[in-house]
Amino acid sequence: MNTGEFITLILRKLGTVGAGESASAEDYADAKAVIDTSMQSMHADGLLWWAVKTANVAFTGSTGTRPTDCAVCVYATWNGVTVRLIERLEYERIQDKTETGDPEYLLDDGATLTVWPVPSSGNIRLTYQREILPTAQSAAFDAPDYLIRPLIDYLAADISGFFPPSQENVARINSDGAMAILRIRSLSRQTAEQAPVQTEYF
Repeated sequence: MNTGEFITLILRKLGTVGAGESASAEDYADAKAVIDTSMQSMHADGLLWWAVKTANVAFTGSTGTRPTDCAVCVYATWNGVTVRLIERLEYERIQDKTETGDPEYLLDDGATLTVWPVPSSGNIRLTYQREILPTAQSAAFDAPDYLIRPLIDYLAADISGFFPPSQENVARINSDGAMAILRIRSLSRQTAEQAPVQTEYF
């Protein structure tokens, strides 16, 4: 499904576009602007777990270049050892920020990645939620097929203030939107195969 088809289905659910009709250029442009913003804000709601990437970030000191499509850092390791993600206040409490060694903490300030202790060189293996970027009308919509239906319900409710549905459809759209959030969380959660856990004694 391309982006244009996806947005048209949302407008049909809201009643802005009738069955078999296409959105006007103005309605499409307005809807796309709002939907692009809503999709990006889904990071804050923890609803974008399908959009996850892993990359190596090189460090030759305390700072590294943040991936350009990084929205939220999720997990990091240095030589296979977990590096804890910390907030600015905790980083500022570190007395000697020049102490050297293998990194234990990672600070993401939205522009730069900073580690402590300071390594001589090496890579952080960073797992992060990537940005959902606006796409052209004919481009494939940036979501797995199994999430298309709940995303339509979720986004229709989310943008209904900009494209008000008829009075008789308001309750249904809001109800579908609430159920869609649960559905997206369920379909997007991280899963793993069950396996025996081995205990190691030291």
